[in-house]
Amino acid sequence: YQRRVHGGDNGAGERYKGVCDKDGCDFNSFRFGDEGFYGPGKTVDTTKPFTVVTQFKTVDGTDTGALSEIVRYYVQNGKVIANSNSKLAGVNGNTITDGFCKASKSLFGDINDFGNKGGLKTMGEAMSRGMVLVLSIWDDTDVNMLWLDSNFPTDKSPSIPGVKRGPCPVTSGVPSEVRAQYPGAYVTFGNIKVGTIGSTFQQPNPQPQPTPKPTPQPTPQPTPKPTPQPTPQPTQCPPCPSCPTPQPTQAPQPTPKPTQAPQPTQAPQPSGAKLVVDPSSNPYWLAVKLDPSSATLTSLVAKYGGTQVALTNSGWAWTSGNHFESAVVLVGTLSNGQTITANWNPTNSLKEGTDSAVSQSVLRQAPGFIVGALTTLFAVGLVVLVVKKPAVGNDNYAELRL
Repeated sequence: YQRRVHGGDNGAGERYKGVCDKDGCDFNSFRFGDEGFYGPGKTVDTTKPFTVVTQFKTVDGTDTGALSEIVRYYVQNGKVIANSNSKLAGVNGNTITDGFCKASKSLFGDINDFGNKGGLKTMGEAMSRGMVLVLSIWDDTDVNMLWLDSNFPTDKSPSIPGVKRGPCPVTSGVPSEVRAQYPGAYVTFGNIKVGTIGSTFQQPNPQPQPTPKPTPQPTPQPTPKPTPQPTPQPTQCPPCPSCPTPQPTQAPQPTPKPTQAPQPTQAPQPSGAKLVVDPSSNPYWLAVKLDPSSATLTSLVAKYGGTQVALTNSGWAWTSGNHFESAVVLVGTLSNGQTITANWNPTNSLKEGTDSAVSQSVLRQAPGFIVGALTTLFAVGLVVLVVKKPAVGNDNYAELRL
């Protein structure tokens, strides 16, 4: 009674009424269509020693996460062999997941008792409570192990997906015959390891997927040319003494047009932009306006003391890290290629100031407005060049705005 309540009883038709999942969810390469993967002389050669690696992966990759996937590798002769992929339509992959189990149970017509009892998540919870690894060699007195490596159920056609599970005949596996014919059969298990993912063997790196080749396009066929028709000939009159010889009609000649004299290439018109200097605008600033303000500078160069420095436009500012302590000539190039200049001698307009008053050697383009007492500068297209000159006891500076 206890066995029926907790485990179910096949004989009483209670296989799926117990708390245990007798069917489980399996991955048999032969059953899933790859008959050349596992067996004597196959990809995994069962006549030679090999290592089986089983990985239990969680949904979040942590030790406490819910079990979501079981991955299988084989290692033989130093080569890591990934599990085979399913070749059955409607069942994809080479690992055990809840989705794989549901798809395979549906295709095979099996009851998904594994899913009904909670699937991988419930299995993972049971493992977290502790399990004992049991390895054995055994036989089957119920169905002679046919569910493992033969056709099962035996009353169904092997052409039905899931019935063909291995190459053994349906008459094989009878326990009394196996025990009588192979009394010395044995298996050796060794080098058993338990550890974190990838710690028990050399985990292979994911292989890059080949780039798909483009679908070839049909070669366009040339459009057939129309067959030229013969030019109709003028009708000839019958030969007679008084019949004049017909003369061909002359095609009208086109009236020649007078040759046009070449037009002179128009020289590019200057934009009219200029730099207007206003030395009296502010005791600390020498203002130079770009007129009109719609003109656009594409480059700016400062020349002083025999040195030429190209200023950099960083998107919102023209900048230079140089000290200008002699006369400065600013040379600007407009977007239409026109060059404009402005001259300024900072020694004639230096005022007292401190380091905190201005930045050193910076040419700034107004980004729309400057916060503080200054008004909006965007409309006049101003830029600022700060020039500093060291002096005893303080810093002298003056600024040039464009």
